[in-house]
Amino acid sequence: MSEADLKVKINLHNDAISHSDMHCVSKSVIVAWRRLFQHIAFILSAALTLNHIDVQAYYYNIMSENSIECETIQQLDAENKC
Repeated sequence: MSEADLKVKINLHNDAISHSDMHCVSKSVIVAWRRLFQHIAFILSAALTLNHIDVQAYYYNIMSENSIECETIQQLDAENKC
């Protein structure tokens, strides 16, 4: 094997290594972005769930207050009729 053949073989080997390194780097970057978006999606879904619970509690309080007001009005009407 001549020196030129050896240099070509070494260069091809180095190119293959750098290409595989780039593939690993790009794959790890993709995995990192995917994990980041999964965390963001989890945080958003948790926030929306908590917001939904707060909204339900708010409407429940309003409905409870309205039913108390209705009961009070009905009691007053009943007292006035007597």
